[in-house]
Amino acid sequence: MATLRMPNVNHVVVDGRLTRDPGLRRTASGLAVCEITIANDRPYKDGDEWKRKTSFLAVTCWNQTAENVAERLRKGDPVLVQGRLDNEEWETKDGDKRSKTKITARSVRPLSWPDDDPQPQGAIDDEPF
Repeated sequence: MATLRMPNVNHVVVDGRLTRDPGLRRTASGLAVCEITIANDRPYKDGDEWKRKTSFLAVTCWNQTAENVAERLRKGDPVLVQGRLDNEEWETKDGDKRSKTKITARSVRPLSWPDDDPQPQGAIDDEPF
């Protein structure tokens, strides 16, 4: 029997609005990290009525991307995030196991810019991962 070969693809593209101002911090080794949450709305039809389902997505930015996000973006800003899915696992003080799926961003692109800026600044990219 032949072995089934599948590609190894882990790529996410999602848009949304920042739910709070980004905050920059540094790891013990000095790497810049910025954790943001974006709200992504998905319209759907329920009978004859259109409704919206909002998903809140955790996004982690590293290095120059983290610094740029913290400097240039604010709560409510629309963004396009490209990255990969990562699963974070930990154990509580009571010994309960927890996990959370989040996006590790490769780029965060602002989807709007000030009226007095004729050219958008483009993507806030990090090095390839």
